[in-house]
Amino acid sequence: MSDFARFLPLNGRPHGDEAAVSSDRRAALADVVAEAAHLLERTELPRRAELAAAFTADARLDLDPTALSAAADHVRAGRRRSIRSLARATRALLVLGEAVGAAPELSAATTGAVALYGATSGPFDRRAVLKGRTVAATDADWSFGRGPTVSAPALQIVAFVLGVSDTPPTAPRA
Repeated sequence: MSDFARFLPLNGRPHGDEAAVSSDRRAALADVVAEAAHLLERTELPRRAELAAAFTADARLDLDPTALSAAADHVRAGRRRSIRSLARATRALLVLGEAVGAAPELSAATTGAVALYGATSGPFDRRAVLKGRTVAATDADWSFGRGPTVSAPALQIVAFVLGVSDTPPTAPRA
């Protein structure tokens, strides 16, 4: 039998540089910690320490809550981190954002990865809402799933799949 299968394309997607693709999420996690530090800079000093301690505890990060900017550099240079760790930290960041009254800024790669992780491994009721649907971010260039499209801003989707919000993505209006 000839080895013709190696010449067949497996998908219709254009080939590109995939050198940056990795399961290591330490850079994204460091960005989440840095964003938490940025959000905390806007709060009053007495409340800042309490919120920083709550963030590190919720994120299950063994970091110094009084120096989150330095902790972000420590995470970036440290050991490999999983998507589960990134999802926990992102959830803690969303809770922190609600506490300080500001929406955090996250990259599309981070929100997309966390949304996909949450949609496939989150609580049953959250997964059931998204089952059989294509979930698309309206403000980022990512989507996943099959079926009728439901959409929302990326942070709203992430907040829903992580259980921070009860507002699911909805079908676009005709």
